[in-house]
Amino acid sequence: MPEVGDFGLVKAHLAGDPAAFGQLFARHRSYLHWVAWRCGVTESDIEDVLQESALKALRNLGRFRLESSVVTWLHQIVANAARDHLRRRTLVSVSIDSDHVPELPEQRPVPPDLTELRIVLRSALAKLPGEQQAAVHAVDILGMSVREAAKSLGVAPGTVKSRRARARKRLRAELVEIAADFDVWDRS
Repeated sequence: MPEVGDFGLVKAHLAGDPAAFGQLFARHRSYLHWVAWRCGVTESDIEDVLQESALKALRNLGRFRLESSVVTWLHQIVANAARDHLRRRTLVSVSIDSDHVPELPEQRPVPPDLTELRIVLRSALAKLPGEQQAAVHAVDILGMSVREAAKSLGVAPGTVKSRRARARKRLRAELVEIAADFDVWDRS
């Protein structure tokens, strides 16, 4: 039996299939997890953002126009939920005169010597168009095959390949420019 595509799952949900939306969201969960992380949500809060996003998408699925990509639509919902979450998050304020400054946990533990490199890479990725970011993330970060990434993103494998090629070309140029500001590769 052939696998039902994203649009098929949307139509099935709208026709009353109770499992269709769950399948749709589960299909793109790892990518949506990355979207939330990319927006700055900590690992401990990502599940909350994804649940909020799933509810928002479920409530608004009837308004989804079948002329755009489902994964792009879900991406925007998760990005908006992540921004809302970060706005609501309580900021820790520390007095300048305080003798004790509490340690704030990083989003992800990173060895100190890789911190600057992480900043450079995130900055360069952030400058890519969303479609190129998604292709690079799916294949180069999550380790999906081009075929798997194409299925997850709802595009043809050739589209994933061309988006990755364009992204890599832009990343190369961007990394050289950004790295000079951070002095990452000049550690003599």
